[in-house]
Amino acid sequence: MMKLGTDGFRGVIGVDFTKENVCKIIQCACDIIKKKKFKNEVVVGCDNRFMSEHYAKWISEVLVANGIKVLLTDSSVPTPLVSFATKYLHNQMGMMVTASHNPYTFNGVKFFTREGRGIEPDIEEAFNKMLNKTKKVKSVDFEAALSQGKIVLSNFTKEYVKKAHKEGIMVNPWTVNKEKEIKRMIFCGVDGIITDAPGLCNKLINSWF
Repeated sequence: MMKLGTDGFRGVIGVDFTKENVCKIIQCACDIIKKKKFKNEVVVGCDNRFMSEHYAKWISEVLVANGIKVLLTDSSVPTPLVSFATKYLHNQMGMMVTASHNPYTFNGVKFFTREGRGIEPDIEEAFNKMLNKTKKVKSVDFEAALSQGKIVLSNFTKEYVKKAHKEGIMVNPWTVNKEKEIKRMIFCGVDGIITDAPGLCNKLINSWF
């Protein structure tokens, strides 16, 4: 029996976390979006865990089949970026393929709702009531939906970094008092979630000039 917990669903890849189970969960999400009259637009992102990119595409196919526009990140991203983008666009649901701190054998789908927050209790309850009752899952072809503009490859890195700077979450190391403040920029990829550390660091550094 599937059940959501901690803002999403996680399981061992190929055992609990399968295409069939994930698509069923996304169909439930679509039904909730329709029932609660949420905005028909969802940001979908993924990390670099095994098959994450494929799952993000399958998720997008189900969303589009249910009349929901998808803004799919054009590369792997950190989870907070999807939370930020959901709030930034005033959307009411966002989805991230990740298993956070869990071992590499796991993957999952994390949901964001209003203001980029985690799932609210009433939505989690609705999910769990519907999960094991949902039988029919709608889907479309990814490439066809992409060519029709129903799936849009998107990049929110610039806006995300700008907001982080403004809120003081990221600090420009070239303006820091080296004797009292940060002396190094540390990059940590949990279980290999982010592989392009040099690329991401270059984006951050370039944004400071």
